[in-house]
Amino acid sequence: MEAEVKNALKNQFSPDHVRESCPLAPYTTYRVGGRGEVVLFPHDADELSRMVGRLAWFDEPVSLILGHGANVLVSDEGIPGATLVLRYMDACRFDGDLLVADAGLAADTAAQVARNVDRTGLEFLAGLPGTLGGASFMNARAFDHDLGGVLEWAELVEPTGRVKTYYPNPADFGYKRSPFMGAAAIVSRVALRTWHGDGEAIEAAMERHRAARRKRGEDRVLSCGCVFQNPATREAPAGRLIDECGLKGYGTDHAWVYAGHANFIIHDGLATADELRALFLEVRRLVEERTGVRLEPEVRFCGAFPDVVFTFHHDPERGRRA
Repeated sequence: MEAEVKNALKNQFSPDHVRESCPLAPYTTYRVGGRGEVVLFPHDADELSRMVGRLAWFDEPVSLILGHGANVLVSDEGIPGATLVLRYMDACRFDGDLLVADAGLAADTAAQVARNVDRTGLEFLAGLPGTLGGASFMNARAFDHDLGGVLEWAELVEPTGRVKTYYPNPADFGYKRSPFMGAAAIVSRVALRTWHGDGEAIEAAMERHRAARRKRGEDRVLSCGCVFQNPATREAPAGRLIDECGLKGYGTDHAWVYAGHANFIIHDGLATADELRALFLEVRRLVEERTGVRLEPEVRFCGAFPDVVFTFHHDPERGRRA
């Protein structure tokens, strides 16, 4: 990024909202990865549109967008250009039956906000590690519900900084599929449908969902969430296929397939992004070799990854620990 662009951003926005050579690992659930050349931290939807507009003025595209950093693996080499971190865009309010929230609001918080006023429909978001922006992008699904099923509208920031409103067509959404994938526009705000409900029943459902994640130990490990999509051919969920291949506990010295959920690849805090990516690819190779099913990644690889050779081994003890 040219110095002229960096200076223009620093002159227009608060110093805390524009950081050069900023470590990205703290802004991902994996806690790995290199630095962002310039990292922007908008605090509301208006500031996001102005930041994107300023970048567009210099023909500078956005390289990466992070919410809470789930479902991503950032390269050890870092990210050139501009990275947007949306986690501080967390305002929300009710407009009748609609929860209107900025894209950086945590999905779990959205569920709790709705429960606090006895609104049902968002319980499936309880315990989800990401933000509403990320959940919209991925069409996050849990407990037989998905984000597309409750989305009334989304506000999008186009590459020029212009804001437009998208009204969903159900056909635009599917398993791990949304109209925002592959689009240049950024989800900045969403409106989610809710209904009047029984507060105790809502609370009980949310606690069941959170307890299911706690039981698998998802809150105690360094992971990015599920690594692979469930196969479209529906032989079995990805985690079951990995488990049936005997891969729990398989990995490198610092990263391995999680015993509590075989579709999680976790690490001990010492793994590199290159190491984790190599393990993803090796697990996919072994599953395809043993089952004939080629798993597609759910995690997004962000930045440049060199081909690095690692040694893999199976540790039965790691494979028994949840």
